[in-house]
Amino acid sequence: MRAANATGRGRAAGLWLAAGLGVCLGAPGAAWAADAAAAVGANVEAVVQGGRWSDAAGEGAGEGVYRVIVASQGFEHVSTGVRAQWKSDGGEDGLARIAHEAELVAPGHYSLGPPKLTRAAAGVRVELRGVATYDSRVKVVCRFELAPGGKVTVAKACGP
Repeated sequence: MRAANATGRGRAAGLWLAAGLGVCLGAPGAAWAADAAAAVGANVEAVVQGGRWSDAAGEGAGEGVYRVIVASQGFEHVSTGVRAQWKSDGGEDGLARIAHEAELVAPGHYSLGPPKLTRAAAGVRVELRGVATYDSRVKVVCRFELAPGGKVTVAKACGP
């Protein structure tokens, strides 16, 4: 009987703790999670950001981080598309913005995994590995270099 009471008290304490967290985090946390999920999209497979860019001139002047997004499409033959973004640091309003955006890989030909970002001389190097959409025995590698100002250089076109 005594063990049952202890278990009951533990359960009640857990419910109070959960209720307290719900009051503290419930509405704002739930709203943020819903907004983030809607912004990411159901087909996004990976989002990786890293490195820093700084551009003193031009339309996207400012500084921030590089971000690469991999999204899938298709049913029987799933392929991925890859986009690079130059995400600026928050301005006076505290909100980050996309200064530049570029398509690195169009969907349809390859099924690629998460990108690997490493430092490069001018910015970051993006490496993607995967397989050909219609023949998974064909391994592919793609490499791009991203630089300030929305510049993209193809270091190695996608292929075996």
